[in-house]
Amino acid sequence: MGLLKLLGLKKHRGSDSEKLKPVYEKQRPLCPFYGFHHFNGNFMDQKGNQCAIAGGYTPCELDIHGFNPDLDQCPHRSEEGITSLKKVSDNLRVFPKEFWPDGAREFNGISFSQWYEYVMKKPL
Repeated sequence: MGLLKLLGLKKHRGSDSEKLKPVYEKQRPLCPFYGFHHFNGNFMDQKGNQCAIAGGYTPCELDIHGFNPDLDQCPHRSEEGITSLKKVSDNLRVFPKEFWPDGAREFNGISFSQWYEYVMKKPL
């Protein structure tokens, strides 16, 4: 069974090759999972300190201990996890509020690989 099928993901088509430009600027910490909830291959913006890789509705461990969220310092980060993400990153969708088009009723989100590069300032 392929990794996409195992995670319940589908290949997405869209204009992911375009340069990302948010509708409005929002300061984000150096973690593409901070403030998001993971559900069925999608990362949904929660506007809080939720950690999408900690599981459930768990707050960011760094944040609750008084540190700035930073994926490189995260206790939930692993090289194995990053390697797995690289394999499916173009099929994971992220729905950050600052990229939701003004007046749009629907939004297809952006690929996780684009979101990672936007937040971390480097490719996945």
